[in-house]
Amino acid sequence: MASIMFILFSAMIVIFSILTVTSRKILRAAVFLLFVLVSTSGLYFMLNYQFLAAVQLTLYAGGIVVLIIFSILLTSHISQKFESFRLEEEYFFRYCCINRSNTFNYNYPRL
Repeated sequence: MASIMFILFSAMIVIFSILTVTSRKILRAAVFLLFVLVSTSGLYFMLNYQFLAAVQLTLYAGGIVVLIIFSILLTSHISQKFESFRLEEEYFFRYCCINRSNTFNYNYPRL
């Protein structure tokens, strides 16, 4: 039972993390982030870290996400979408993900 719950929580964290980053609507990204934080606290409960899980739920899921949602509602339009990536940016992102060690070890020229 514990292994099934671990797989469920970890799959939820991975899926909703990807949806948070790739979502073009701001409010949906904040809701996906809420799901990631709640799933993380579920993992903490499974590991018997009740205090850390309670802090995760109270501080992050309860406070930070509500603050993000209220700031979105007060400062921008809900229907506003992020602009999509250009093709060059997407290829560069894929290149950086695949060749992570080569990209981060590049010696940049000194100014």
